[in-house]
Amino acid sequence: MAKEIKGSWKERTAGGCFNHPTWRWNPQYFLKLDKGFVGKVKIVLSQRAKKNQIGFYLLENDGTGRRVLSSKNIVGKTGFKSRDSISLEAELNASKSPYIVVPCTFDPSKEGRFKLTLDQGLLKEITPDRDWYELGVHSRWKGISAGGCKNHKKTFSKNPSFVITANVITDKVVIILSQTQKPEFNPIGIYVYQADETIEIDNLSSRDLVIKSTFEDGNEATVTCHFNPGRYVIVPCTFEPGHESSFFLTIWSNRRLEGAGDGVEWREDGIVVDIVTNEDKLALEIRETDKLRELLIKEKEEHLKEKEKLIEKTQQVEVINKKVVDLNRKLESLEKDLSPSEDVSIRLKIQFQKLKDLMKLSDRISLDNPAWNSQKKQL
Repeated sequence: MAKEIKGSWKERTAGGCFNHPTWRWNPQYFLKLDKGFVGKVKIVLSQRAKKNQIGFYLLENDGTGRRVLSSKNIVGKTGFKSRDSISLEAELNASKSPYIVVPCTFDPSKEGRFKLTLDQGLLKEITPDRDWYELGVHSRWKGISAGGCKNHKKTFSKNPSFVITANVITDKVVIILSQTQKPEFNPIGIYVYQADETIEIDNLSSRDLVIKSTFEDGNEATVTCHFNPGRYVIVPCTFEPGHESSFFLTIWSNRRLEGAGDGVEWREDGIVVDIVTNEDKLALEIRETDKLRELLIKEKEEHLKEKEKLIEKTQQVEVINKKVVDLNRKLESLEKDLSPSEDVSIRLKIQFQKLKDLMKLSDRISLDNPAWNSQKKQL
């Protein structure tokens, strides 16, 4: 433990302020005071470069000796400023459980290095051996899956549900449901049932209910309980059906739990992923089908344009062929009806020249379209 300690916000540990459910992933530090101490403690948070809006929270320990998960036990907090340092003086007294300091940036994903300094007491970082096991998933209420609370019997079972297995007695389980940030929050809550694999969500009853949270108007709802060995079904929901929203569901526990469920990928590192519902898959298939239909229509239109050009070429050649036939007939008639003379010879030369010109024109049309002969047969 020390009066001064250095740390950093990086990747996952850049969790942002308490407006975001990811604040719990920020670095956290025990603040231990000397036995019998009563008085003011000055805490200073400083950063190397004045680039981030920084601040910190001071909280009472919940007695678990682990990372703090609830924002309800705040003893003091600073504002958030883009400064080299920010400080807080708080009237504290020594207690059995140390206080906890949570330094953070205002927005998540803002990386940087920092330093915490005390004028009284000592600081110690909460290390993984004093941390929680964690499972997290990202999902949403959308369409028929926005089923509302248990009061709505016909739609409640349509809510997303998540299966957790406890293999040993788990004394402390904290389930946190968080909505993504938006101007107005829907009241949300959590139901926890214990049921074996033979019981579907449609058949869950009040007898299977272990605990439920109150419905909160804010961005989070929380429930704390313990698990005996067994299979548990967690149902997060809005109070009223039809209220669509994305949400994070995170389960923190003092013993390792196992996540399960069709189409759900649980993560143990705090990184959450989307769950793909059947409704989403159908919408994706419809979009892909529409794209394919548009492509086929475009190809058909281009084919029709090419066909129209070929027909036009065919008509031009047919006109030329008719003119050639007519000229041949006229030449044959001239050869029969006219006696050889200089004038006739000249006229014949002229007619033959016209014939050659027409033949060249016909050949040129064919050369302009190398696939002419084969496509002419198709037409």
